[in-house]
Amino acid sequence: MFLQLMTASTPVLGQTETTLYNMLMGVWWEKEGQTELSTKMYSDGFQQFDNMSEPRYRKLTALATAVLVSTGRPEILEKLSTDIFNMWLDVFGELKEADERRAEEAG
Repeated sequence: MFLQLMTASTPVLGQTETTLYNMLMGVWWEKEGQTELSTKMYSDGFQQFDNMSEPRYRKLTALATAVLVSTGRPEILEKLSTDIFNMWLDVFGELKEADERRAEEAG
């Protein structure tokens, strides 16, 4: 459904799908690379991944990114070996720490 919404948004926003996916990924990583449209769209509602302090939002973002990777879109796969893997490693590290804390408290 989300992919259909992205496709349907292209004529309304006057942007290509590539631009919209780049803007979507820019929400998390490329503050300096955002266009005027993306800045207006995301300035109030979204934070970059590194600035998210709630672990559950970081996990949810990692899961959403995994779903985006599964689309095979080149704009997303381009970030796989850098930004996306780094995000996943951060979240996996947080999960490991939480498991270790639970084990210490239980045992």
